[in-house]
Amino acid sequence: MLSPPPPRDQPHKLIEDPHQSLPSNTSLRSSSLASSAFNFPKFYSLPPFFTRQPVMRTYLKQLHLWEQLLLSYAAHYRIYCLHVKHGVFFNETIHRGLEMGFIRDIFLDLVKQQKAEWISLEDTPLMFNDEGERVGDEIRIYWKNKEEWATEIWNWVLETGREGSVCTIYELREGETSEGSSFHGMDLDMMKEVLDVLERRGKAVRMGEEGVKFTRD
Repeated sequence: MLSPPPPRDQPHKLIEDPHQSLPSNTSLRSSSLASSAFNFPKFYSLPPFFTRQPVMRTYLKQLHLWEQLLLSYAAHYRIYCLHVKHGVFFNETIHRGLEMGFIRDIFLDLVKQQKAEWISLEDTPLMFNDEGERVGDEIRIYWKNKEEWATEIWNWVLETGREGSVCTIYELREGETSEGSSFHGMDLDMMKEVLDVLERRGKAVRMGEEGVKFTRD
């Protein structure tokens, strides 16, 4: 169970070098969790990183750092969905956590960049940020975009000789034949959207909700 976020601190100066690079250890693995722990960047241990900065220029740098951190973190652990209550937003070591409103603003910015999508926004209570924009509690995060995922699945089809064959979505996501592939364990709704991309390319034909036929070139 996550600890509740601490009371809001007074604004602090953000890190001296807000553009320092994030770790690049984002290799994909066949299990839902990478075998090695994620190497958090140094600024994750600084209390100011968890406090919304009042100066716009500094705030935008802070927003960018959080977004890059989330994309790197999600890729490392192969996380496809993020909720505002996910543990990454609270650092137990320094007892600092992001406010829910700030997390939703990070989510919204990722959505605007097409690096995320809201999940079931129509089924959640109406929530708006200070600018009057609709926000939610959960996103589907794209550490690779749909086009990139579609290409990876098609490359797998070619490598495994499955042109002209029929697969169930279960086989693609959880079957033995796809173990070791980059998309094994993908979120169900995300998988369907990626297959829609392949269908638009003329590389696949969806067969109801559960199956897909890959075409031949």
